[in-house]
Amino acid sequence: MSDFGQLPYRFGIKVRIYPSDQQKKLIKRNAEAYRFVYNEHHAIQQRLEHLHQIKHPPTKVHTLIQHLTKSLDYQRMALNHPFLADSRIDAHVRLQAIIDYHDRQMAYQLGQAKRPHFLRKSYTWRYQLACQYHHRRHGSLRNGSIAFTDTHHVTLPIIGRLRVAGSQRRLLSREALIQITLVTLTKDAINHYYLSLQLSSPVPFVQHVDAQPHPVGIDLNTANFLTTSTGRTVASPHFNRRLSSRFKRAVRRLDLQRHLAQKERRPLRTAKNYQKQRQCVAKLLIKLHQQRENFLQQLSTQIFRYHDFVVAEELRGQDTARNYAMSWRFRDPGWISLLSMLHYKAQLYGRTFITVDPVSTTQTCSHCGYVLHGQQKLTCRERTWWCPHCLTFHRRDQNAAQNILNRGLLCLA
Repeated sequence: MSDFGQLPYRFGIKVRIYPSDQQKKLIKRNAEAYRFVYNEHHAIQQRLEHLHQIKHPPTKVHTLIQHLTKSLDYQRMALNHPFLADSRIDAHVRLQAIIDYHDRQMAYQLGQAKRPHFLRKSYTWRYQLACQYHHRRHGSLRNGSIAFTDTHHVTLPIIGRLRVAGSQRRLLSREALIQITLVTLTKDAINHYYLSLQLSSPVPFVQHVDAQPHPVGIDLNTANFLTTSTGRTVASPHFNRRLSSRFKRAVRRLDLQRHLAQKERRPLRTAKNYQKQRQCVAKLLIKLHQQRENFLQQLSTQIFRYHDFVVAEELRGQDTARNYAMSWRFRDPGWISLLSMLHYKAQLYGRTFITVDPVSTTQTCSHCGYVLHGQQKLTCRERTWWCPHCLTFHRRDQNAAQNILNRGLLCLA
């Protein structure tokens, strides 16, 4: 059987699952075990880092380092904490928690992620599990430890058979070519359960269509969502503005219920009115996230359907969030999410996507390359202008998108 790292094509789907009451208890128990092992491993690593900073460790410190190093093993951790040896907890869950921590630590050392931190207890549950193909010559969607029994059901270790609803039907038609590598069970704040599957295959998941050589540049601006070098303008959906009044009203009611519960000295987890209003707020946030996600997915797919080479301006999330007065303008449209989607969909559809530095793209003429300076520079209100050198008429955003495309073509050359 081919290893996951050797398979060239990868894909991911997210399906809704409907567990029974007994299965919900098992999911919660495994999620708590995953979080405990992750946090315990993180605490031991922090203590080891502190002990290794001692220049001349005495014998007791050296012995303690050896003891802590041995306790990092997931089997020894189960011996030190007997509740982890419960038959209702999958042993692979404990192992996967340690693997995920090491992956996060490695990403932090490479500068690709933030420093690992403790997983807080919250209303959402989550844990990961790797699919095992024991003594199987070829892996598929139906013969692993995590497998589809039919188009509407999937089996998981310890949890058992679950009913699913999603986009798995189109993949089951070619099940022999697809392997399940990693799954993530998630419960959100409104008690909906989801199963995310990471898949791998030796053949492409999406059929590559040979498109005409139509390169395009993308300019992201606050006047609208984006403008392309071809003159297409996509208006900003303003999802936050649509739900702002309802969200503010729901948050005020939530604060009131919290105040009443604290005044009567009732725990928030047992206060029914508070929990009911908390779910109302969570539903609005999830609705906002789903609307933005659906908009970005459709837009990014449409871009690669008609263009084989896409160039966008480089956008740094930390730089855009420094200005508090303008940060909401960058978070509302979801530009950073769009760039990440364009990055992985370029590999999925066999296209090319790069980002370039957008400095002076607005103030530069895309026809002759003249750069406005001094009092000639455009203000935020000026949307059209004439080039003083070649007398070419420009629309501000389309001109910037054309300059971004020209820089991308130079990088490609």
